[in-house]
Amino acid sequence: MAARARASQAERVATSRERLLDAAATLFVEHGYHATTAALIASRAGYSREMVRVRFGSKLGLAQTLIRTSYRQSLEIERTSDMTGIEVLSAKADRLAELGRTAPIRVRAAFVLGFESATSARELEPEFGPWMTLVEAHFVADVEQAIADGSARDVDANKAGQLLLTAATGGAYTALRSGDAAAAADAFRSVLELIANDPES
Repeated sequence: MAARARASQAERVATSRERLLDAAATLFVEHGYHATTAALIASRAGYSREMVRVRFGSKLGLAQTLIRTSYRQSLEIERTSDMTGIEVLSAKADRLAELGRTAPIRVRAAFVLGFESATSARELEPEFGPWMTLVEAHFVADVEQAIADGSARDVDANKAGQLLLTAATGGAYTALRSGDAAAAADAFRSVLELIANDPES
């Protein structure tokens, strides 16, 4: 009986966390980070304001969790040893598009928070700045692998990595304007088409 009670409590905690994350994502998209208060988030989720503090510590803690779990970790792909560099990059584009289809509000919220971290919500910069640097480094490494395995043309890997990051960022902006979170991957794929080796050549 005690085990069932513990499981029930764990389920209630998980449910409240997800409801708060969903509510926060919707409000961040609608109003932005600073105009969205912990009280608004809790009310939208059907809880008291105190629930945000209990589950996440603060509105900032909630936003950080949303960025990490609903966007950053969700973009990770399963990489196998037989994948070419272009296949790895294509899988990343596919994952972003899939995430845009399955969790569009959370993806759009992550985009909103990302742009605001560079302007009005500088407290979010520690979540995005180092991660964006790491993402670019991974893109460069993927392009270097693609050149080495012949799946990409002999391009400047550093410039290609920068271009891929720029395309992904521009795709995020386009997705916010269009409301189609899955469209964020389109510009990224266009860059891949430019650097990929033509298998017929």
